[in-house]
Amino acid sequence: RTGVAAVKPLLSTPTRDLRILPRDDHVFFAIDMAATIVSVDVLSGVVTPLTIASPPPAIADAALFRGRLYLLHADGTITRHERTAGGFANGSTWLAGTRAPKDAARLAISGSVFVSTATGAVARFDSGQRQSIDLLRDVDPPLHRAAPLATSGDAEVLHLGDPELGRIVAVRTDGTLIGQVQSDTFRGLTRIAMDATGSAVYVLHNHVVSVVIPPKPLP
Repeated sequence: RTGVAAVKPLLSTPTRDLRILPRDDHVFFAIDMAATIVSVDVLSGVVTPLTIASPPPAIADAALFRGRLYLLHADGTITRHERTAGGFANGSTWLAGTRAPKDAARLAISGSVFVSTATGAVARFDSGQRQSIDLLRDVDPPLHRAAPLATSGDAEVLHLGDPELGRIVAVRTDGTLIGQVQSDTFRGLTRIAMDATGSAVYVLHNHVVSVVIPPKPLP
């Protein structure tokens, strides 16, 4: 069943291609595709430049999990970077590019690592091993473009954005569909992110950030 989303614009955003990585309820990191990263305190408005030791020349996506920064390189390699006083350390290889899905485009982490491709497929990796799970088997209509991904503290739920139809889809990490919400306003969406509590999804669309309450699993 597809619900209809209620859209609440939060703020206008610059046109630069950014990934927003919430750290807690009032601080987030913003990183661009050249791996330039800053910390933003939404209460004070303070923006602090950070550094990544030996960053890759370009990335496709980024995720934050348990204080560590994960970068999806253009060739599909995933590196993990520990936090330092001034940013993040040199990365260690978590997944070699030769083992990543072809055309890997989006990344999300909540214990498992999820990667979506340019054609709308989504793969799950545990301890570096790809799992034989069809995460999108119940999603109808199917996805045809790279789906922005988001997870929360609940490692059992994955959220996907559908740029083509303007949907936010929630699935269990075993592939069971929880539900989906749709708004024409979200057509062309480029990013999604969970808030710190996992109760809301932030959606970046047309250089505007909106908030939507995602489908919830039945108790």
